Amino acid sequence: LMSLRTKLIAFSIILALIPVVIVGTGMIRITKDELKLSANETLATVANQISLDIEDFYRHIWLAPLQLIRKAVESKNLGVNEKLSLLTEGVKSISDLAAIQISVKGMSPPLLVTQKEFLEKLALNLTPGEQPRSFSDVEKILKLEPGQIKAMQDQDAPTHLPRNAWTYLPEADVWLLTVVLPLSEKTFGRPATLSA
Repeated sequence: LMSLRTKLIAFSIILALIPVVIVGTGMIRITKDELKLSANETLATVANQISLDIEDFYRHIWLAPLQLIRKAVESKNLGVNEKLSLLTEGVKSISDLAAIQISVKGMSPPLLVTQKEFLEKLALNLTPGEQPRSFSDVEKILKLEPGQIKAMQDQDAPTHLPRNAWTYLPEADVWLLTVVLPLSEKTFGRPATLSA
């Protein structure tokens, strides 16, 4: 039989352990919550930095040359051939650019200038058993319809990344970002856009 003293010591130990267990589980829960909060803050910071990096890349690498091309297209000092040459050279010189399209309201079809290497990649990237695509079929993938252009213009300011403008092309295993810039109505006598 256990003596009264042994029982008292065992009871005291149990009573002493109860607050330790309660405090310990509380501390574990608080630590888990703090770790989750810290991880969430870190993820939010990283996501914000990536967003800023993409926005800077968009503004300086893609948007700046496109705005320069837009100014040249709007210029009254350049003729049609010079503007077409500028668009062709713009597509060649900006490696990330798949296509440039000028759409004038009420006129069809739009002027579409595409990057030859990208068209070849789309045309030759085939699933097993698929027939090679023609360049005209591939150009249809890159061509923007008037409804798509209007939807982009209605939702976004031209200085920010457009929402829903990212498109995945499984044919080439690439993501495309579409940028739509309005052109001055004086250039074509009616509303027009430059898309890339």
